[in-house]
Amino acid sequence: MGSKGNVKAKKRAYISRNWKVATPIPVVSLFWRITHEFKTSFGRVLDMGAGDCRFARGVKFQSYVGVEIDQRISADIQSAKVSYLHGCVFEHSGNDYDACIGNPPYLRHNEIENTWRQKMIWRFDNTLGMTLDRRSNLYLYFFLLGLQKTKMNGIVSVLVPYEWAFIPSAKSLRDYIEMNGWSVFVYRLNYSVFKGVQTTASVSIVDKSDNRGTWEYFDIDKGGIITQVPSFTESGQSPLEHGTRGRVWAMRGLSPGTNKVFTLTEGERVEANLTKKDVRACIISLKELPSKLTVLDNANFKKYFVSKNKKCWLIRTDKKPTSALKKYLRKIPEEKRSTWTCQNQTPWYRYKPHRAPKLLFGPAFKKANPLILFNKIKAIAVGSVIGIHTQSIENMNALHKKLRKYDFSSRLVPRDRGLKVIAVKQVNTVLNSLVKNPE
Repeated sequence: MGSKGNVKAKKRAYISRNWKVATPIPVVSLFWRITHEFKTSFGRVLDMGAGDCRFARGVKFQSYVGVEIDQRISADIQSAKVSYLHGCVFEHSGNDYDACIGNPPYLRHNEIENTWRQKMIWRFDNTLGMTLDRRSNLYLYFFLLGLQKTKMNGIVSVLVPYEWAFIPSAKSLRDYIEMNGWSVFVYRLNYSVFKGVQTTASVSIVDKSDNRGTWEYFDIDKGGIITQVPSFTESGQSPLEHGTRGRVWAMRGLSPGTNKVFTLTEGERVEANLTKKDVRACIISLKELPSKLTVLDNANFKKYFVSKNKKCWLIRTDKKPTSALKKYLRKIPEEKRSTWTCQNQTPWYRYKPHRAPKLLFGPAFKKANPLILFNKIKAIAVGSVIGIHTQSIENMNALHKKLRKYDFSSRLVPRDRGLKVIAVKQVNTVLNSLVKNPE
């Protein structure tokens, strides 16, 4: 989320590498319609990461300060009440605003520059007495900044991913809000707001003048109709908690470096003159498989992956590569392997191997349940594909049946276009409930 464009690290102190985000569909009027439900007019307003200052339009205020770090962006607003500043909003000295608002950039925690992140964690620890999780994405830093810079009876209204209200990495922020007794109102936008982005958007409001300490949730459709809902999930049940590993556990797929280099289609394998000794069967996605499929055996692997020229071979650089594989690696241009993982491996292609899981688990799904397959061919789970592992002798047939019958849908938060995504630790919660673990 945020302004369109590629912005280099030197232009954004908190970003460690180039990034690109989608152009937002206009939601300004909706944003203010919701925000004005709490206050009809504002005194001093701070727009954190103001972009072209579009959020300054259509709202009543005494003064409005928009801070934007990208020097290439400008604001064409002719008003003595509006101040537009170029710089980092985290270095902005203003405080005691009646409202802090904005559409913060959505940047994953591993893309934030380490020195800047630690500086901000120390800052909030010293000024607010709370420690932000190091896994927090960038928009959570903006959210917390808004809480810091508003008056004791002020309001923070931000356009952020809906997931902040339940993901573990935002728990310290939620705990801080609850400790202060502020009320929270989360409006989920049940349609695509940002092109090419699957993250479900929300207008999230913390009203510091409301000391009831309540959390309320709403859904908004394309027509702007607002409906209050009982909880995050459609069923009204609480979302699955994030559990620890038990005797049977879930693990995210291997991250070798980049699928562009480390995983191959059958055609790419043949073209590179690599034999079956140079590769292992791997699965990077279960999305297009039939929902009734239960087993990944040689026949199904060939039918749905090899014959359809899907990425299904993982090069064997976890051991000494053959001469043919060395030749393939020498041809890889540097820009294709300039990922964080490759840069932190020695040599760049030597990844740490994963065991083949007993079951393969598709984390994203739209139907009632995710796809769960017996891994008869011992394929390696790669990327977002979740592997189910065990070191003991378990009745995997019985566990597979239980998992396929488990009602995942009622315990997950729906995202854009009905998509449901389950996290690895949420799978561990389910596994722990289905497998008897020792005390």
